[in-house]
Amino acid sequence: MGRPKKLSPDEQLLLAAQEKIDDNSIITTEENKSKIPDRRSPEWSSYILSHLTKDEWGDEQKKFPRTDALPRLIERFIGPILKSVSTIAVEPTSDNNLKVICEHNLIVQDDTYQIVREVTSIGEASELKLISPYNLYPAAIASTRAKGRSYKDVLQLKNVITAEEVDGSIDESEDSEGITSGQQVGIKNLCSRLNINMDKYIRTSWGTYNDIRELSKKFAQEKLAELNKFQQNILEIPTEFKIGENI
Repeated sequence: MGRPKKLSPDEQLLLAAQEKIDDNSIITTEENKSKIPDRRSPEWSSYILSHLTKDEWGDEQKKFPRTDALPRLIERFIGPILKSVSTIAVEPTSDNNLKVICEHNLIVQDDTYQIVREVTSIGEASELKLISPYNLYPAAIASTRAKGRSYKDVLQLKNVITAEEVDGSIDESEDSEGITSGQQVGIKNLCSRLNINMDKYIRTSWGTYNDIRELSKKFAQEKLAELNKFQQNILEIPTEFKIGENI
């Protein structure tokens, strides 16, 4: 075996500099690790969300993160996503107020604990509870909400609401005795879908009115129930209510 090659002064300086760089890299990595809070700590959620970019928030106040931004955080702080699939668990019907329920199954490799994490979450949406144009896509919204909840579970985020969980939702904080915003949208959409003249239909049992907001909550509930029955069997729709028909 030959003797080790003797390094020149320049080579010795270069090697020393490289070793210093490597040592600094190790220290920097350890310092970064020490700055990451424990997942169970109160600081964890804020720390994770602090890595979102401006475009990954759904609002200017940075209260609601966008669902499509969370997979990036999962792969950065938890591990690779192995499976992410949504399915419709409940179809919309007149009996469930046109509610769609989606289920999302998420499987992630947790690199920190060397385990595989699997979570299943649900999301729901109803066209009666969504403003236009969101009310046209209740299944897509339910699916996105289910995804967001799965992502939050894996990231172990606490008290966090995604932008899609509030986007398009109707504010029903008004007087409970008056027709709600959701009922207004529901009556208008169903009348349009069934080709029913809404004014004729309402005036037959309510009388003269200037605006749909004048209706009562109870009356709106009755009309929605009746419209849902018409949707199941359009032959039950009285001819006088159909658009284009004479009174």
